[in-house]
Amino acid sequence: MRQAAEVLKKDKALGGSYPLTVIFFSDGRPSDVGKPGMVRNRILAAVRELCKGYGNRLSFIVLPMVGLTGVQDFSVLKEMKEAAKSAGCEADYIPPEDLRGMFALTSWMTAICAQSVFSRASMVVLGSQLPQDLIKRHVQREREDAERLRGQTHPDEAWQVVGGDKAGPQRRSLTFAQGYSDREWRIPFLPVPFLHEEADGFAVRRAAFGIGRERVVFFFREVKGAASENPTFVGDLMVAKESKCVISDENRKTGFHGIYCKLLTDARRIAKKFNEHIRRINIGTSNVSLRIPTVNFLDASVYTFVDDERGGERRGLLVEPFLSSWDKWNNNDGWVKGVEMGVALRRRMFGPEGREGNEKKAQGRFKPNLPFGCSEKGPGGIVVSSSEMGMQLDPIVEEEEGGGEESEDEQIGDRMQKGPPRSDVFCSSFNSVSSSSSSLSLEGGRKVEHDDVPQALSHFSHFVTANNRTGRKLLIDLQGAPPTVKENEKGGELSFDLTDPAICCADPQQKLGCTNKGQTGIDAFFKTHQRNQVCKLLGLPGK
Repeated sequence: MRQAAEVLKKDKALGGSYPLTVIFFSDGRPSDVGKPGMVRNRILAAVRELCKGYGNRLSFIVLPMVGLTGVQDFSVLKEMKEAAKSAGCEADYIPPEDLRGMFALTSWMTAICAQSVFSRASMVVLGSQLPQDLIKRHVQREREDAERLRGQTHPDEAWQVVGGDKAGPQRRSLTFAQGYSDREWRIPFLPVPFLHEEADGFAVRRAAFGIGRERVVFFFREVKGAASENPTFVGDLMVAKESKCVISDENRKTGFHGIYCKLLTDARRIAKKFNEHIRRINIGTSNVSLRIPTVNFLDASVYTFVDDERGGERRGLLVEPFLSSWDKWNNNDGWVKGVEMGVALRRRMFGPEGREGNEKKAQGRFKPNLPFGCSEKGPGGIVVSSSEMGMQLDPIVEEEEGGGEESEDEQIGDRMQKGPPRSDVFCSSFNSVSSSSSSLSLEGGRKVEHDDVPQALSHFSHFVTANNRTGRKLLIDLQGAPPTVKENEKGGELSFDLTDPAICCADPQQKLGCTNKGQTGIDAFFKTHQRNQVCKLLGLPGK
């Protein structure tokens, strides 16, 4: 336990942004000298101390080694799992019967390595190898209270104020503008007014408060009197995101925002179709708070400026509203909120329907489990007939994306100079919810959890994005603010605010960023996800 504590100290020294896994091997009853009860208490106290403060960024897994000694007592090992959970981290105890067999341990270790459990605090550093001309940016971190920043009226020395010069900063709409060309910035996003009518500049924190897989995140606010000695904040607190790498190539820099624009456009099309069906289900439920929530993806803008503090570097910040409450519901590695780590690991190994036979374990390999009702067909990997689903899916033809050795950012950035690329996702005519489930009343005794909605959205996306050439897509990595009531012309609607989506597609030619894990990401979700009440109302297949 002391050795594990020493290793975890290195994480704290690095700023604490990596997912962590501690695997504890033991042949059973503790061999420490002393009274058994005192030894047990010391061990459990050590586990709680080890796991304290990491949250679900840390996974603590106990693996009992079977058959190494004559007498085996695994009771303390089971209590170690509970002690780790009580400290707030993810924990699991693998039963000895699941570790018998020549390849069982290897298979479990593979599943453990593949399983990533994320929380708000666990922002993962980009794992893929960077192109030679991309250098990881050295970023200063800060732990700043958002409410304190909201209360500030003027920026202090921790803010970089931009504006007032001849070139001036610009806000640009994150929408492809057909035929628009900006020679200076090489970015096809039209300049638009600042969000606040009095703003003539903005301020961005010099230190980041978060680091994601691709982006660094800063607090951001618009200001008026940017050229004065005492600028004033206007508007609400926002967040600004940029690539975590120093990007010298203008095509790649443009493509960074282009990929996000593409993901956001596709996510909104899926969400629009999803919301249509949710609203249909909600008909007859007068109480807004009892309706199933819809989903909304946050609007974003690109703020461009020349940064004198970085030697005249051209910067484009992706800016969107700051969410004071935040949650995450799934990711592209198969994690689903509400599913305990041990259950998720077993589903990854044995599939959602339970443990498979010993024949597959003896072979040392596990066949990937496809989503319920699916079969392996066609270039997309998974094809489901509309008759199996109770819905009508009309495939569309996508334009060729091209290939070659260029990075995704560079290819998209280059094509954006010629005009916006056609969106790869179009929600086909998902004409009706399943007749067998749509008749269920929302107020008829069923229990629909709010957390079911994002999982159902991911499930829905895979079956509404029909494409025979590239295969279906999965809208995943859903995160944002829990549902709140938003006023509209019809009185109000309960809705999630989501941000930073990912899309997984089996076709490697699809330019969807490094968060696209292809068929691996699709399979990982469906191995963990189980059809919930919202999925059933939508008529989606599954058990």
